[in-house]
Amino acid sequence: MTVFWALNPPIGKVALAHFPPMLLIAIRTGIAAILILAVFLARPEQRKPIRAGDWPRLLFLTLGLQIGNQVLFVNGLSRTSIAHAAFLYALVPIVVLLMAAAAGQEKVRAKKLLGMAIAIAGVMLLASERGGGSAAPTLAGDALAFCAVACFSGFTVLGKSERARYGSLTLTTLAYVSGALALQPVIWGWYGDFALLEVPWQGWAALLYMAIFPAVIGYLIYFWALGHAPASKIAAVQYIQPPLATVFGSLVLGEGVSS
Repeated sequence: MTVFWALNPPIGKVALAHFPPMLLIAIRTGIAAILILAVFLARPEQRKPIRAGDWPRLLFLTLGLQIGNQVLFVNGLSRTSIAHAAFLYALVPIVVLLMAAAAGQEKVRAKKLLGMAIAIAGVMLLASERGGGSAAPTLAGDALAFCAVACFSGFTVLGKSERARYGSLTLTTLAYVSGALALQPVIWGWYGDFALLEVPWQGWAALLYMAIFPAVIGYLIYFWALGHAPASKIAAVQYIQPPLATVFGSLVLGEGVSS
């Protein structure tokens, strides 16, 4: 899961070289919906019927926070560097801890905060300075990426309790099916004349990677993990992603790891 998500920023940059951000996320979500729906239909023993009163809360969790995080991430990534996006995602464990404490799931302890601060400092030291990259960071891009961090953190905290009720497969299916339906106007409205057949194989390969590995497999694993450990511990995997993402960015795109 961590490797899948660490590869997402550099591979996302490849995809963004061939697709507008919103078209990319719309097609990605549609492909992910088809894949996860096939798994959902093939595993009837894992399906959980959703109670009528839970629909608003679950749609907020899945469509609002999970898909919202991905929409904000892709749009932010198109306007900032891989290093900046990765650094911002290193804040997820602290934001998750604070949200989990506010929700009564965990207690904020000085030792835990100190450990997180040291981890963030280590992340910034390992993957800090970006050399000649594929996109210069902008304030707008960083702001969108931070909003994505907030959505992902909220999704982590709220998803923990909902995962216990409905399981990872039901929630992931709801997220991508509702997201695909909501984003279809983007494909057929805004980009109806986009020349999809002219996109080279590299663009389609990058898009398929984003749909299969970080989107479907990554979130299934993440939801499963939320049922087996505190939210802040699960979110701590974000510390590994920035240095990995920066190294992968250097290999894939030539975004340097030092100036």
